[in-house]
Amino acid sequence: MLLSTLLAQSKKPEGWLGRIMMRLWNKAYFSMAKWGLGFVNIPQKGAILDVGVGNGLTTKYIAQNAPSSLVMGIDISETAITIARKNNAADNISFSVMSVDNMSFQDNSFDLITAFQTHFHWPSYIRGLEEIYRVLKCNGQVIIACEKVKLNYFMSNDRNGEYTQRVAKNIGFHKFGKYYYLGWLCYYLVK
Repeated sequence: MLLSTLLAQSKKPEGWLGRIMMRLWNKAYFSMAKWGLGFVNIPQKGAILDVGVGNGLTTKYIAQNAPSSLVMGIDISETAITIARKNNAADNISFSVMSVDNMSFQDNSFDLITAFQTHFHWPSYIRGLEEIYRVLKCNGQVIIACEKVKLNYFMSNDRNGEYTQRVAKNIGFHKFGKYYYLGWLCYYLVK
């Protein structure tokens, strides 16, 4: 019962337990997000999408490092988006309740798309990557990073990244890289 409750909260944080879990995630995953961002050139005058923002700490960090870019954060949790909006007010940041597998953005909208500790919770991983490809500009970059142990648990078919590499190639991404550090895994894709 407790495990299923915690798993449900990790997919879609809601209520007081979701708020507590998002604070814990900041402590556990923020350094991983900063590490993953080290593999991209953060566009200084562009559009950036952060997928699965939780309370928006990483989105805020991205926006601070790209003050002339528009940074959009999405999450399927209304609780997460409410907290993200409250905690991260800035002229270049906006947040929306939205699922990665059905985004309302126009084609070719973003220069950079990030997803930290979230892709294994998407309703459909392939559909999410297809949508990311659709809304990503030509030569746009994607960073997907997570704890390897979570990937092994939630997506055991992708323990070493071969599945993601195959899917990304089939979708049309022309560059794929994977990096490991301290039990973390990062995928780097280019359209």
